[in-house]
Amino acid sequence: MRLTELRGALHRTPFKPFKISMADGREYPVPHRDFLLVHPAGRSAIIATMDDEFFEIVDIAMIFSLHFGNGRKTRQKKSKD
Repeated sequence: MRLTELRGALHRTPFKPFKISMADGREYPVPHRDFLLVHPAGRSAIIATMDDEFFEIVDIAMIFSLHFGNGRKTRQKKSKD
């Protein structure tokens, strides 16, 4: 993951919640920009978890992808023929 992509997602206006997927399969939701802090040097990030005020410090190079949206599939309307 490039630092510019992560910072872009974090500072997007309006903010859109996203999920961070790590190379080892772990996933972290980022429901609000307050849940993610990127170190000024750009090597690591602190991700606040939803579990009782815990947090994870991750290596940004180990972020595999960012997922936007709510994860639900949209239903297609049936056409009336």
